[in-house]
Amino acid sequence: MASDTTIKGELACLHLEKRAYEKGAIVSRPTIECGYDRLIDYKGKIYRVQVKYAGGSASHAEGVATTNLRRSDRNKSQTYTKKEIDAVVCYLPDADLLCWLPPDVWEGKSALSIRYKLPKNGQKKGCLMAESYIW
Repeated sequence: MASDTTIKGELACLHLEKRAYEKGAIVSRPTIECGYDRLIDYKGKIYRVQVKYAGGSASHAEGVATTNLRRSDRNKSQTYTKKEIDAVVCYLPDADLLCWLPPDVWEGKSALSIRYKLPKNGQKKGCLMAESYIW
């Protein structure tokens, strides 16, 4: 039986594929393990995309989704670089949103917290707001 992490990853990919279809993009899957989950042919460009499931966390405030950006490569943990992938697309199930994140948002980071609701104090400064990256 597949792990919970694998099932969540596949769910995120299904949401990405549905949204890509709605936008007129073509999605391809690699035939072997590689540094990206999907290729997306969108508006005349092909993007190598890493797809992530960003769920809520008990340690975070309401309205925040978190995802891990570390991967194992030959028994060591690494972060993604723009030489390997062009975008990270996060599925936020609690908000039913997909966020297309460019390298300046994720490169060199081991995790992300994406806010899909304003905090109670209304502060946006220093927050990664989902509304800026909805795809």
